Amino acid sequence: MDVERLQRIFSEHMHEESFTRIGARRGTWDISGTCDKPVPVTHFSRASGLAKNLAKGAKMPPMMELIMFTPCRQCESCLKYIGYHWRSRAQVELQEAKRSWMVTFTGSPDFHVWIDHACATRERDFWGQPPDKIFAARAKVYGQEITKFLKRLRKETKAGLRYLLIAETHDGADTSPFLRGRPHYHMLLHETDLRVSKRVIQAQWSHGFTDVILADSGSAWYVSKYITKAKQARVRASLRYGLLESETIKSIYDL
Repeated sequence: MDVERLQRIFSEHMHEESFTRIGARRGTWDISGTCDKPVPVTHFSRASGLAKNLAKGAKMPPMMELIMFTPCRQCESCLKYIGYHWRSRAQVELQEAKRSWMVTFTGSPDFHVWIDHACATRERDFWGQPPDKIFAARAKVYGQEITKFLKRLRKETKAGLRYLLIAETHDGADTSPFLRGRPHYHMLLHETDLRVSKRVIQAQWSHGFTDVILADSGSAWYVSKYITKAKQARVRASLRYGLLESETIKSIYDL
């Protein structure tokens, strides 16, 4: 973080209760909110210009230092906040869209075997990584296939579509040992102009099973609950999903 940005943070927030000044050039700033296990992240700036003229290996002392206590994004409080955050955004999109769908993507066993092969090819020590890293790698490859699904759907229908996509682990009581811990996806798919049929949506996914139903006012809560119940949940959404003013959204839909 550069000196100017640190100076701006000091000047703008030094009088807040969450900010603690330590001397002239050090401070702590708690932005963790209701997090149960805040994570400290240290930012400091070093002099630039004269440092280039110093002997190799020499370092300039920090000019300013800021320790920020950030949300862990894994405790129960953080997951509830993140779930509420995305639920609020989804409610905005549900109100603005002409129609919305809830889509669940479930990959076939062959598809998951292919994902493992792709992950092991990209990362040499894939199987030696901790479970959360393995899940993240699998979710990344899975998510790339959903991106292709969206491209095919847009090409087939010429419709404007916005979406909220959430990855979670297979962990139900009826889940087979092979699928347990592997990712699957839930999506809120919003129609912004032309209507898209259920048959066309399902036809664009060839890697397993899709459950497609029309979304209602309670769908935002239903989808966001997947975030609150799993630390490994991953969220992806359209640009400025749920953050735009009504007229701005309509102008984008008209493009």
